Amino acid sequence: MMGGGMDQAAEVLAVDGGALRIDFSPLRFRVVTLPPLAAFTVLHCGVTLNKAATSQYNERVVEGRLAGKLLLKNSGVTAKPQSLRLKHVQVNFSQCCLGTIFTGIFSQEALGKSLEEMVELCECLPNEASRKELEDLLTKEVVDECLSPNTQHLTSFKLRARARHVYSEALRVDKFEEACKAADLLEMGRLMCASHESCRFLSLSDHYLKYELR
Repeated sequence: MMGGGMDQAAEVLAVDGGALRIDFSPLRFRVVTLPPLAAFTVLHCGVTLNKAATSQYNERVVEGRLAGKLLLKNSGVTAKPQSLRLKHVQVNFSQCCLGTIFTGIFSQEALGKSLEEMVELCECLPNEASRKELEDLLTKEVVDECLSPNTQHLTSFKLRARARHVYSEALRVDKFEEACKAADLLEMGRLMCASHESCRFLSLSDHYLKYELR
């Protein structure tokens, strides 16, 4: 299973009274001071999932990779990103001059794309695409490059929702840090609720029992 280092980094670097802003590529972190009245309640709905026993976690990783490849193809960008991550697709937009994007839906030349703009671009991705459709669009070699060993069996992929979740969640991280600095507890709560909703409806990495705890 392809896993991330966020949890492990938090275990090692966490400090009292602060949240950690952890970024990768390059790896770096900083402590974001929480407002004095901020409080977080952690509840367990009673359902567990062994991520290593299923392909569900890696399915979302793969769908993000494929969505990134399609975003680059549709934009006319030919340069390869630094990696298969959606983050580097955004970086590629910043480094390349774009012509007509997505068959005229966005007709502009740009030197950079903000996270807000990347969220908008996701709307031009298909909600779901079959493996055959993606092989016709991207070539079989590109699709195979995106797959992991435990996702070889997949025949369809959800692209728009996965990419929209990644970019909108990254945007919420930026906004949450600003809300912490402004001691805006209401905005912090609103952003966390929005994050849960995104996990529930876009990433589909949530469980319905959690919402019965409300």
